[in-house]
Amino acid sequence: MPVPESRIDDEVLMRVLTGAASGREREAVAAWRRASVANDYRYREVERILEALAAHDRTLPVSSPPAPAALLRRATLRQARRRRRMTRVLLGGLAAGIAVSAFALRERSTKSAPRQPFGGNHASTGPQQLLTTVLGDSTRVQLGPDSRVRTSLNGETREVWLDGHAEFTVARQQGRRFVVRTHAADVADIGTRFIVRADSSRTQVVVFEGRVALSTRQGTAEAGPGEMITASLGETPQTTQLASRHSTSDWLQAALVFEGAPLDEVVGTLGAHYGIRVRVPRELANRTVTAWFVDEPTATQAFTAICRAVGARCSIGGTTAVFSP
Repeated sequence: MPVPESRIDDEVLMRVLTGAASGREREAVAAWRRASVANDYRYREVERILEALAAHDRTLPVSSPPAPAALLRRATLRQARRRRRMTRVLLGGLAAGIAVSAFALRERSTKSAPRQPFGGNHASTGPQQLLTTVLGDSTRVQLGPDSRVRTSLNGETREVWLDGHAEFTVARQQGRRFVVRTHAADVADIGTRFIVRADSSRTQVVVFEGRVALSTRQGTAEAGPGEMITASLGETPQTTQLASRHSTSDWLQAALVFEGAPLDEVVGTLGAHYGIRVRVPRELANRTVTAWFVDEPTATQAFTAICRAVGARCSIGGTTAVFSP
């Protein structure tokens, strides 16, 4: 059964933000946030308070990497501690919550995070799992399902190697760059909060706060809040305005996302994803596509949906898909 809107309280929001919520709870909160500006504001407020509390925790040691099971045990214990602390903060009322949030944000904007050891950390998630953790430099990372991340320090550059989906809230450190490296591109933080979705052939970066630069051998693109950069192997990165509003949870968990992308780019991505050769006539190539696949679709489902989105006809058989006007 769906979660009633009246049941969405701060405890539910905390479970969503810490990755402990059920699928129904995540869907209900996403719909609740879209229903009103006040709801979205409350979600952001709880998120900022959690980040202020997380800044004082150290969840991953910087010596030898812990086993995945140990990571999950620590995450569970840490989330329970945060819920208890968070409840005490929230019982003080909305004004107290705003005061804590404002203090945390003011502290972050005027003061760089202390220079802590960085590197040697590993974390991963299963197909239906989310994991929230704080790196040694106080950067907050939320991993989406079936994702892997590891960290290294290269000179004065903090490097995070990502395969999958992750949201980053980056801690500032004077003189130390923060770069997310994927198969297709390098993502350099110029701001504070963004999501990276990466597989073997494509990298997407969605910016919520500040600015981010994505670089490949073919060029560099920047994006600010409400924008997305897409880079496929061998192609120049492109910045687009987001065509639809989705929560960070949506972005982390969706299987495939296309936002205002040209059809030839979309079919190239799907062709690489499913190992299918695709033919698209020139008159259709520049039509734009906005499509979300929450669950992993079959090749037939994906191509059929894209065909309908651009008003084309499709013939799909074996290892070939053909688009026609």
